[in-house]
Amino acid sequence: MSYKGISSTIATVLMIVVTLSLASTAYYYTYETVRLSTAVEITMSNPECPPSGIVTSVRNDGTSTVTGVLVSRDQSVDSCTIPSIEPGKTGSCTITSGERGVHLISAMGGGKKQMKQVYCEFAISPTTSTTISTIMSTTTTTTTTTTTTAMLGEQFQKGFNFDFTLANLQEAKNNLTYMTTTNANTVALVFRWGQDNLTSTNIHTLPQTPSDAYLTDLVQHAKSLNLKVVLKPHLSLLNGSSKWDIVPCGTTPPCWNQWFSSYRNFIYKYAALAQNTGSDIFIIGGEIDNAEPQEVYWRDLIEGIRNGSCCGGVPYTGKLTYGPRQAGDRYRLLTWWDALDYAAVDAYFKVSTECDPTFNEIKANWTNALNNKLKPWASNVKKLVIFTEVGYTYFNCTTFSPGTSSCLTAQDPGCHLDYAEQRDAYEATFQTFFNEPWITGFWWYTWDGKPNSTVPPDRLPFGMNYNPVKSNVTYWYGLNWGQRNPLP
Repeated sequence: MSYKGISSTIATVLMIVVTLSLASTAYYYTYETVRLSTAVEITMSNPECPPSGIVTSVRNDGTSTVTGVLVSRDQSVDSCTIPSIEPGKTGSCTITSGERGVHLISAMGGGKKQMKQVYCEFAISPTTSTTISTIMSTTTTTTTTTTTTAMLGEQFQKGFNFDFTLANLQEAKNNLTYMTTTNANTVALVFRWGQDNLTSTNIHTLPQTPSDAYLTDLVQHAKSLNLKVVLKPHLSLLNGSSKWDIVPCGTTPPCWNQWFSSYRNFIYKYAALAQNTGSDIFIIGGEIDNAEPQEVYWRDLIEGIRNGSCCGGVPYTGKLTYGPRQAGDRYRLLTWWDALDYAAVDAYFKVSTECDPTFNEIKANWTNALNNKLKPWASNVKKLVIFTEVGYTYFNCTTFSPGTSSCLTAQDPGCHLDYAEQRDAYEATFQTFFNEPWITGFWWYTWDGKPNSTVPPDRLPFGMNYNPVKSNVTYWYGLNWGQRNPLP
């Protein structure tokens, strides 16, 4: 690092610490109103985020005075009381606003309840500091008039899974461009082939499988946006079953030789396209639980990609990985990580024991997963780790059952929108792993190439294009994550 007006020679190993203090700014908008009654109506009167808090005005639309109106944030994390409000009048009080993101404000009085989602966005306050450490192991002479950070190791992959099913090429390009407003630097392009059922051994294209020309054009567009590009082919089962449970031929043992023969053709086709388009990373599969113990087949597949026997003698020169599930510790059971460039996991860890947890509960459960599962595993495999998928829906209970959504609309039984829980889940994930340099990427699921598409139907609740939690991601992706290196 060099500072303005300083010329210096740095030798051997130097620990550099930079402390960032940013000016505080604030603005707000209301995201959604849920009217539970006409007796109490919440309006926002000049609300701000820290340091002044959320000033909340409550209007009494009833015909009699309401006393003791309790106003609270995020399930009574912070609250204030308005002593009384006469009919047709408003009263107000100030709640501590907490961190940035979506806050659920509720007002209770006269036996009535009203709720409103409020969105706060702000930078780090002047009293808050973020410390980032980097190490230089070289001799360097520097003279500069600006502040720079010397980086070794790999840059953190600030990414999204980009699911462009049913999007035409221009729609996909437009939404990929929009994705860069989040400070993202990586995109995993998700597309699908299928097999008919659990016992099938024939893997084939689908009506929505993009053409090679489409994919090539999309990769080129991503490159023009300075994004690191991942090709991420997915396998889908057409009868609605899960690829976790495939049993080729339905026999004991399954006919893995036949299945891998078809799967190899599928993967080799896109390994060649990844090389031809200059894609940086290629995913050879993911979440195919029953196939993962077939180590010999996987090593043979990987070797074919690396030596070019897959692709007319042209080796793939980018990096390879595979995305196993966290459920059942599938990522820890995989025995062929040494053949890949990154270790990875689809990180849908259960981070609450009940619906509507507090932020501290979510953070504690993530910390437990970090210390007792992920970190020991990363130390064992000695590779950088990518969360090839991670994400939460905007419905209740998303931290209790991440990676799935039984709720497709707020009208489904037992379902309601809960942006506060989603926000807390994202925040807890970022806070837990920001200072873990062996984690080299988050690929959030999902950014949509065609927002509001219902194919596949369970994708919609994860979509982030117009979701308030986008701002939380934008903030964290705007930070300097420092160098990323494997655990020793």
